[in-house]
Amino acid sequence: MTLCDYEGTSPLSTAVIHGRVKTVRWLLSLDEVDVNHTDGGRHTALYRACEQEEGNADIILLLIHKGAKIG
Repeated sequence: MTLCDYEGTSPLSTAVIHGRVKTVRWLLSLDEVDVNHTDGGRHTALYRACEQEEGNADIILLLIHKGAKIG
C-alpha cells in the first residue's frame, strides 16, 4: 500500500501503534499492503509493534506470519 501520512507512516503502522488487532488483520488480508514498508524513520510495522509499552503479541505474530522481516 502506498498511502502514507506526511511522515511516511502507513495505515498498517498506524493500526499497529494504536493496537488495533482487527484493523491490522484486515489490512494484512489486502494484497496491496507491504508488511515491510518503512516509514520516514526507517521503521517497519513490526518494529513499531515491538516498541509499544503494552503487549502486542497478537499483532507481532500476525506480522511475522504475513512475512515481516526480522532484523
